[in-house]
Amino acid sequence: MSLPPLRRILFVDDDRAVARAFALTVRPLGYEADVAAAGAEAIRLARTRFYPIIVTDLRMPGMDGLTLIERLRPLCPATAFVILTGYPELDLRASLMGDGAISSVVRKPWLEEELEATLARAYELHQRRARRMRDEPGPEDSPPTVLLVEDNPGDADLAAEYLREEYAGTQVVHLTRLEAAIEYLHNTSVEAVISDLSLPDARGFDAVTRICAAAPGVPLLVLSGLADEDLGQLVIQLGAQDFLIKGTINSENLLRALRHARERKRGEQRLLQQAQHDPLTGLVNRAAFHDRVTVACTRARRGGRRFGVMFIDLDRFKEVNDTLGHEAGDALLQEIGRRVEAAVRDYDTVARLGGDEFAVLVEDIESEGRVTELARRILDAFALPVRHEGHDIAITGSIGIAVHPEAGRATADLLRAADEAMYLAKQSGRNRMQVYASHGRNGAGTPPGQEVQLAVARGDFVLHFQPQVALPGGALVGVEALLRWRRNGSLLGPGHFLAELEESGSIREVGMWVLGQACAQLAAWRTAGAPSLRLALNLSARQLQAPEFLSALQAQLAASALPAEALDIEISERTLMLLPAEANHRLDALRALGVRLTVDGFGTGFSSPAHLVRHGIRSLKIARAFVSTAPTDLEAARLVRAITGLGKLLEFDVVADGIETEAQHAFARAAGCTHGQGFLFGTPQAEWSPLM
Repeated sequence: MSLPPLRRILFVDDDRAVARAFALTVRPLGYEADVAAAGAEAIRLARTRFYPIIVTDLRMPGMDGLTLIERLRPLCPATAFVILTGYPELDLRASLMGDGAISSVVRKPWLEEELEATLARAYELHQRRARRMRDEPGPEDSPPTVLLVEDNPGDADLAAEYLREEYAGTQVVHLTRLEAAIEYLHNTSVEAVISDLSLPDARGFDAVTRICAAAPGVPLLVLSGLADEDLGQLVIQLGAQDFLIKGTINSENLLRALRHARERKRGEQRLLQQAQHDPLTGLVNRAAFHDRVTVACTRARRGGRRFGVMFIDLDRFKEVNDTLGHEAGDALLQEIGRRVEAAVRDYDTVARLGGDEFAVLVEDIESEGRVTELARRILDAFALPVRHEGHDIAITGSIGIAVHPEAGRATADLLRAADEAMYLAKQSGRNRMQVYASHGRNGAGTPPGQEVQLAVARGDFVLHFQPQVALPGGALVGVEALLRWRRNGSLLGPGHFLAELEESGSIREVGMWVLGQACAQLAAWRTAGAPSLRLALNLSARQLQAPEFLSALQAQLAASALPAEALDIEISERTLMLLPAEANHRLDALRALGVRLTVDGFGTGFSSPAHLVRHGIRSLKIARAFVSTAPTDLEAARLVRAITGLGKLLEFDVVADGIETEAQHAFARAAGCTHGQGFLFGTPQAEWSPLM
């Protein structure tokens, strides 16, 4: 039986009964409705998946429908919006029809015929907008709407005059205070902001940090009367795209700076897109897939919806690389990605997890049978050989299936269940599917939520070590301890078990074991001939907040006769930004001990230089997604150079993480990175030694 192509739309209404009625009404009309109860939830959903149509109630607590549309338009430029209202005295049609993003207005309660016609018109509008975006040039030369925040009337008039000279019809909104600008940005969409650094109600760098937080997708130009190069560099590190000195501004350089700011901001957004997608296939990557499964779990808890997760592993893919070369292997992976996408529904999520592993998120299912039907389609799609340069490449796949809630209710449980089912499919002869059984490990063993805890008890975790080197010379300076799990003959990285360790609380026990093992090993290496070697350890928020952590750390350092500066604690940028006050005190205590603090994955969050300095950070480790693409991607290169510039300004070390090629190595050296880590210098190994 073939599956009908249902169009995915988003419905926003704070009345759950209305939302359920809408979803039931539109399904026979050929639509699947995701439901959000408030504007903030709608924005989160729109960031995780694309909706050709968004229908929103007009009056809701907090954010009304029109404000929501204003917020969503920059995020969803091809989406058609429909207003839903239960207030018959309002006639919105005449006032809204001039807005090309809004398709129509529908009354509550709706008539099915009227609703069907409205959604059809909205979908046609979406298709027209999507075609224009594909076929027409970008908006680089279109008149921008600019917010000008300047308390000096003369400077404001001059900047507005320059803008209007260059772009006829430009709307320049002039405000004199930061609070008014923040409120305006919360309620209105603009294409750029030009702001004085010094405003009557702003202290320090408030004008930069607060505008960037209020409108993270909008380019910002900062004006200042101080000709200070270090000040300008710091402003850019805080999030601005350019820094201009008053008194030197003319029409030409202001407009050039504005164009460049818009280009840089688009580049940053492309980098974010790249960070969530696999560069070879264009599919979402492991991190983005994990996020979408988490969103699906949240929706399932609220609405009782079922969904499934599939893990797909290609059978004997290594033989293709060995016999035909990596180019043929890459072509095969790209074709497999296309076939999997074609086999599933338009709104299912297909991801490449890495290597020859793919995954599919199958949402809104009535039964397990819907997932197995799609899995059968995928296996059938693999039946036809892939032709590459005269060779017919035969390929099969093994598919593991986990269904929520039978296989688990948490993201970590579902992913682990799908992974285990996939291994069972492989062991059963390949080219087949295996569904994870709800009562345990497919009929025998323990539920996925208990596996990690049993692994802790059995001692199945091991440490691997990867070297860190100084740049440009390449001298060994440190080593990072990396946790691995030996399970069913495989060696799994933290992505397979870290969430479960956190959720179960076992992270504290495992963390203490890691600390003891790593310190003992470092002491042995320093005694044997590497006296200045440093050890890097990753620390989670839960570990940092554990009451016993600081005393245990001091005890381990004393027992191993290690100085505190030999230890480098790595904390993710997200963890640093979200730490509660009591955990911040522990960071201060670590700094007082002399332990080095590093921000891991730097560049993926929005931490400020002031935040870094306040917590005694000594080192920034650049996210590997940016290091890997910097030699060939201009925007990634700019970001890496900006981070190294910030590191130099604040006198931090800067580590380029994930260096795998000579080109990446050369770029990291040229950009000014002080240290490097990655497969080029050594793969993580249990038996690694600095004396080899």
